[in-house]
Amino acid sequence: PFLRGESPKLTRPLVAESARRMQVMVFEDGIKVIRDAHRGTVEIYDLNRDPKELSNLYKEGQGDERHLDLLRAFFSAQTLRREGYSVPYQKW
Repeated sequence: PFLRGESPKLTRPLVAESARRMQVMVFEDGIKVIRDAHRGTVEIYDLNRDPKELSNLYKEGQGDERHLDLLRAFFSAQTLRREGYSVPYQKW
């Protein structure tokens, strides 16, 4: 629906992760969190008020840490931990 330009009601977060260690989560309340482990940066946007992502609430000290905590918890829970296993992408 998003690719067709529609705005469906989210019932669970949208999640994405790139090989460059960037993690993104969009919550049903319109908050988008971007964590770039490569650069060590965090961005939080309120897409309802700022759909063009011009105002980084985290950088401005206005971001709600619970969204960031949920992103961290999700990716931590999804990380494969096994003796001898290493992440298949290049570590920066």
